[in-house]
Amino acid sequence: EQAGHFYGVGMRMAQKTEKGVQYIVIMSVLKNTPAEKAGLKSGDYIVAVSSDGIKGHAVGAENLNMKELLGLIRGDKDKSPVFVRIYREKENKFLDFNLIREDIKIEIVSSKILEPKVGYVRVSDFFGDLRKDFLNAVINLKFQGAEVLVLDLRDNPGGFLNLAIYLSELFRTSDFGYVVYTVGRDQVKEPVNFWSYGAYGFPMDRGRFKDLKLVNW
Repeated sequence: EQAGHFYGVGMRMAQKTEKGVQYIVIMSVLKNTPAEKAGLKSGDYIVAVSSDGIKGHAVGAENLNMKELLGLIRGDKDKSPVFVRIYREKENKFLDFNLIREDIKIEIVSSKILEPKVGYVRVSDFFGDLRKDFLNAVINLKFQGAEVLVLDLRDNPGGFLNLAIYLSELFRTSDFGYVVYTVGRDQVKEPVNFWSYGAYGFPMDRGRFKDLKLVNW
């Protein structure tokens, strides 16, 4: 998924613990994917999965960690079957889905003009070519006249910390302070700077978009 595409059904998941019990829940469903077309929804709990699409071969999710579950749902080619059983809490029922894997291409950054002078950028996760894609998106919005920006991080499951820091640093209006810091045994705060990560960031990018105001929408 970090490379921008994978063979699967198009859903992002997270492992959660409630009252000492671990669950794997769907955080978001990607648009125009087998998961969305079949009707899987954010908030559905994964109950069982069969990597060959045969219901009788399904493995209970309670016996799997996230890496193992992803290995069953994804494959090395598209047009192969996968079976998924979920529990939908809002409807209090179990549902079975027979899906066909596809080559899922991830649009990490999407953008548009909401109305005059208001730009919108959605960041789906902090992986892949985020730095380049985000810079291009915001520069294009500014060219179209955007003076304020809506940054949409809803259902973003996370990713590389350095990329998250990088995006934050782009809007810095001051050289003082820091976005993230670590604290060691000596209780000394050590800032984590985005330019510490080579190709992921450069000092010249700090505050590059400080003239853009981030707003709620």
